[in-house]
Amino acid sequence: MKSKIIIKALRGLGLFLLLISVVFESLPLMPGSTTLDTFRLMIRQRSLEERIVKSTLILAYRASPDERAEAINELQNTLPAWKKVQTGLRNGDASLGISPNLPTEVKLLLAKIQPNFISIDTSARKILEHPSSVDPVQIDIILQHSQLYYLTMAQSSDAFQESILSNARIYFSIELAIGIVLILMWIVLAFLSRFLDKRSNL
Repeated sequence: MKSKIIIKALRGLGLFLLLISVVFESLPLMPGSTTLDTFRLMIRQRSLEERIVKSTLILAYRASPDERAEAINELQNTLPAWKKVQTGLRNGDASLGISPNLPTEVKLLLAKIQPNFISIDTSARKILEHPSSVDPVQIDIILQHSQLYYLTMAQSSDAFQESILSNARIYFSIELAIGIVLILMWIVLAFLSRFLDKRSNL
């Protein structure tokens, strides 16, 4: 009688663990498209910043009308996109697929480079307002802040990537543990069932 109760209890526990496993599988714990979009945008920010710096330097030091026209067009297209993503990384932006709940380390790094972003963005817009007579002071400001922005944004994307990998490792470990427990449960149940069948046949 006790053995049958034990078997029923084990079967119930096994079904409960199986249910937990199914629910766990349905949770959005693994990196999804939104997370990967955020990671790609963080990398893209560095590329956009490089294009902004290059365009302002062309306007300051190149005389070719075609080059200058292309640099103006580049700034007109790049600055709004750069600012939109930067704001989204700081506050979240559903239209870009950026969650407002980024890892704390990433948020701190983004806050650290915000003054650099503002300086570059402000100076680049001033240059765009008067592309025919570029103020050297604005160029100096951009060059002063560009490298720190680039390097810190790289640190941000690296920290975000490490967070993704860390979550993936935790997910895999929990899933593996549940799987092992379920397998052990079914093995124990199989042995107990055979044992009881043999006793009942005696």
